[in-house]
Amino acid sequence: MPALVAGAAVGAVAAIAFVRSGPYDRVVAALPLPGIARRVLAPGGDFVAAVRGVPLRSLGAAAGIYAGMFVLVGIRTFYAFQLFGGSMSVMELVGISAAAFTLGSISLLPMGVGVRDATLVALFVQAGADRDTAIAVAALDRLLSTGVPFLLGVLSAQILGLRAVQQTKDSKAQMPAGERTGRLGLLEDHEGRGSELRPERPAAQVLNGIGDGDS
Repeated sequence: MPALVAGAAVGAVAAIAFVRSGPYDRVVAALPLPGIARRVLAPGGDFVAAVRGVPLRSLGAAAGIYAGMFVLVGIRTFYAFQLFGGSMSVMELVGISAAAFTLGSISLLPMGVGVRDATLVALFVQAGADRDTAIAVAALDRLLSTGVPFLLGVLSAQILGLRAVQQTKDSKAQMPAGERTGRLGLLEDHEGRGSELRPERPAAQVLNGIGDGDS
């Protein structure tokens, strides 16, 4: 599995280098590609423009961040197996985590739900782990990678919302008394005019007015 992941990484680097090279345009123009593939891989398309527009230093930094993330996930999964009474190599777990994450991303499902979990269980079992232990580790991985960030996001939204309300109250409290009184006076005057009742006219007066106008 680590060899497979390493090969995929090397292939991805080679593909990016080829897209950024000059012969790419001639090769794509000469290949008998379907219409959809030709639109996606066209030299002037969004995909090629995005790959060519990002500096190589940024691509290298992104690749390094992803590699470090997979290493940390592999170490976390190793201790998860230790927790449930299993044991696997850290290098194998790094490769399995990278493969499951990639397949989950390709599936285009939200957070790779289902695809990444099933891939983890299948690869764990194939690598020699117990089936129940593999399911427990995959469930814990989903909890740590999705459940904890979701709870932190909800708590952050609540805290930021309370801070915004408190800042609004503080700004009103710090407003000068004259300005605050003037605003309240304008509001009361507007409400008073809006709620002022018009004098009622009896129906007889209305009819007499109409008759006088006709005469």
